Amino acid sequence: MQRHPVRQKVIFTAFAALAALMAFLASIEQSSAQGLPPMPFIYSGSATIDGTPVPDGYTVHAQVGEYTSMPVAITDGRYALLSVTPSDSSFSGTEISFFMADVPANEKDVFVLAGTPVMNLNFDLTFPNLPVPTPTPTPIPPTPTETPRVALPAAYSGTIIVAGMPVPENATLVARIGGDYESLPAVVDRTTGAYNLVIAPNEFNLLGRTVTFFLNGVASEMIDTYRNGAFVGNFPLIFTDLPTPTPTATPMP
Repeated sequence: MQRHPVRQKVIFTAFAALAALMAFLASIEQSSAQGLPPMPFIYSGSATIDGTPVPDGYTVHAQVGEYTSMPVAITDGRYALLSVTPSDSSFSGTEISFFMADVPANEKDVFVLAGTPVMNLNFDLTFPNLPVPTPTPTPIPPTPTETPRVALPAAYSGTIIVAGMPVPENATLVARIGGDYESLPAVVDRTTGAYNLVIAPNEFNLLGRTVTFFLNGVASEMIDTYRNGAFVGNFPLIFTDLPTPTPTATPMP
């Protein structure tokens, strides 16, 4: 029986190629079993809605189970180099979904393990509609804080004039605003009758009220109005009804 060297060579070559392919597939399976990360699926293509290109300003991303890819921008109705790279081989056989924000594309794919990156450069995506824009909340203006109203002290200075007599030795000068406030006693020079008096009620509602001055409980003929932070100089206080002190009898020797 005559042998055919050419036929034998072809058969040998075919077996060698098959063995190499099986070895290559085995190496891929071994690499996956060793926990090496899967090769990425890379997508590019058009992005349209009813045949109209998606306007600029939107992005596309992919989801494989719990994995979410990084988004890529849509420019001139196209997206480019969307990389889908789940972390491990457990995602093999899982559906790949594509989204524009929260709007899913009509197209899907399936992620499988591969020994080299898988390029899908004409994977066109169609969407039913654009994402609904997130409403911008209307800012609520802050509640205006009422500026605290402060009652500042008022100061008076001048001379005490007592009708028919000098300023008493025990002179006590105070100011009163109705029955709501009485000042501290003024500093009085009993020789000259000069005084300095400070009114500090610290109550805003007393502004504009009448200030009455009292010397030893007797009201002055002069009154004034409480003004915020006022300084009133040369303000004479005249008293006409001050009791005449009873003279002390000189004991007889």
